[in-house]
Amino acid sequence: MELKDRLKKARKYAGLTQKEIESKIEGLKQSSYSELERGESKSSTKLVELATLFQVNPVWLATGDGAMLTEPQKELVQILEAGTVSVYDGSDDMVSIPIYDVYFCCGDGNGSCEFENIKGYRKLPPSFFRDRNIKQEDFKLICAVNDSNHPYIKDGDEVGIVVTDKEIKDGEFYAILLDGDRMIKQIFREAGGSYRLSSFNKAYPDKVVTPEHSESLIIAGRQVYRAG
Repeated sequence: MELKDRLKKARKYAGLTQKEIESKIEGLKQSSYSELERGESKSSTKLVELATLFQVNPVWLATGDGAMLTEPQKELVQILEAGTVSVYDGSDDMVSIPIYDVYFCCGDGNGSCEFENIKGYRKLPPSFFRDRNIKQEDFKLICAVNDSNHPYIKDGDEVGIVVTDKEIKDGEFYAILLDGDRMIKQIFREAGGSYRLSSFNKAYPDKVVTPEHSESLIIAGRQVYRAG
């Protein structure tokens, strides 16, 4: 497989257009990238950045050696795909769940959140809640904003969270408020009691919340569902 083919395969895996790449990698014009995919250019100084953007193995992208995904990447994809659910299994009456555009801290001191601005509804079967041991009233649908978790969660995707599940489990995704800013992050426990907030899209740097600043981090709920 030539470089042009690997680039096209990786770009499609990431769900990106050539135009979107221009806006995400500084100094790489769409025309220059297009030449790479057409095979008119045989190399680029941007291959490592492209591999990071596409979430693929940079050695494979540059040389064709090895696998497109490293073993940790494969494991993460398998974990994330296991969290994807079908909207309807045909066996139950459907339940309409509101999709909220905004959530915010109540300011009552216990970390609870309010949800407002209903922009639509998603129908789910009762079995969805039974199979996951989730109470319907504890499940909220919110809208993802920006591409920080692309391609796992895309801009505008619906993300389902359980608002009563706030105990941090290492490596899980959570809807959070950090210093008042709404975001969805994968959270890892660090030595010394700190938390590392990570985005699936590695173009976004990790954030670290130390124990001294733990009050700035409010967990809205753990992510259990996504739909685009």
